[in-house]
Amino acid sequence: MKIINNVDDFKSLKSIDLEDIKTTKINDLKRKDEAKTRIMKYITYKKRTEQEVRKKFKNEIDEQLLDEIIEYLKEANYLD
Repeated sequence: MKIINNVDDFKSLKSIDLEDIKTTKINDLKRKDEAKTRIMKYITYKKRTEQEVRKKFKNEIDEQLLDEIIEYLKEANYLD
């Protein structure tokens, strides 16, 4: 843990934290986009069921992210 001795230390710490947050958010969005793209390619090649999608990607994509993508695909009428 870094000790803050003056305003410059605080500004430096604040800047680093914001950059870490931005990087994390960008990486999360990138991971989500890549997963969604892979699933879209899979279901556009041949019509698939939700169970087929879950089975195919259960070990490759985090379950929470997979649930989120499947919900999106249902809302967009790509999956029934």
